[in-house]
Amino acid sequence: MKKQLGLFTGVPTRMQTLALAMCLVLPMFFMFPLQAHRALARSANTVDLSVGSAHGVLGGSVTVPINISNNTSLSAFDFTINYDKTRLTPIRVDNGEAWPGHLIVNLNAGGGEYVKITSLSNINYANNGPIAYVTFEIKGDAATGRTNIDLLVGMLGYIDEENGMGELLFNPISNGIITVGSTPGRFLTGAIKTYNPQNPATIRLMRDGIEADMILIAPTPGNGQVVQRFTFADVEPGIYSLVVSKAAHTNFTVLFITAGSTDVDLTEDSREAVKLMTLLCGDVNGDGFINVNDLNEVWSARNYNKNAAQADNPNCDLNGDGFINVNDLNIVWSATNYNKRDVVVP
Repeated sequence: MKKQLGLFTGVPTRMQTLALAMCLVLPMFFMFPLQAHRALARSANTVDLSVGSAHGVLGGSVTVPINISNNTSLSAFDFTINYDKTRLTPIRVDNGEAWPGHLIVNLNAGGGEYVKITSLSNINYANNGPIAYVTFEIKGDAATGRTNIDLLVGMLGYIDEENGMGELLFNPISNGIITVGSTPGRFLTGAIKTYNPQNPATIRLMRDGIEADMILIAPTPGNGQVVQRFTFADVEPGIYSLVVSKAAHTNFTVLFITAGSTDVDLTEDSREAVKLMTLLCGDVNGDGFINVNDLNEVWSARNYNKNAAQADNPNCDLNGDGFINVNDLNIVWSATNYNKRDVVVP
């Protein structure tokens, strides 16, 4: 393949490069069976792909990024973006800061069922961040609430000096959510920080002791401590409290949240603890207190040095790496968590 890249004399134009790549590279990925992918060289590192989240109102537009991280050598990709066509209409795709290459976009792929984004380059890019931005129009008669934006990967490649085209490996994808509201100025957003994103988190918006709305942050790939954003739509004016709960963590409650005629972004709240609501981790027995009982539960022969799937209490895998060991003990024992209870921010 490296000899074939010399077909053009001098410095090839972008269109020449693209045409050559289309002729030579795409057949390797799309015309041969899956076994052909496995014969390609594979990258030493594994990249992470994600879709961002956004919110907007009926008749408006929203833009979500497609992000890459841990990348050292991307030269080609083929993405499919799935969305709810009863709520959204794709209207454009733009380059992200991490990808200067030409994008081939089909906004009406599959008869309007999904968006296709393809790009091929004759060099590797080591950039990280947004690869592309996808903008949707929210239909005027769309159902309000949350809708998923899912990314599927048909090809992710790099130029290998010895073998031509190589295959970039990637971790399970973290997909995005668009929150649709009916009224401008009625969104309430915030961010939480917890361990083990493979476990869901529940966020309850309370008013006068009654649940006004609830968000379940679904399990996502990864491990360790992560930040996740959330958005409530169509929040009526009033005084609210927010309760965040998650397995193996103590609860985090924020009191006196005032919603009015403008959007509320809790990451800009005057209370420092509210800007990034960090749940304390280590309450593996769920009694609301992180103490010696939790240490003993992790240390127990029923759990310690076992795979989480084989343990008596899989919540002892606090960091979500699939194995219960000293790293999990240290989370419980850390001064940040040990001997602490549920957090309440007045």
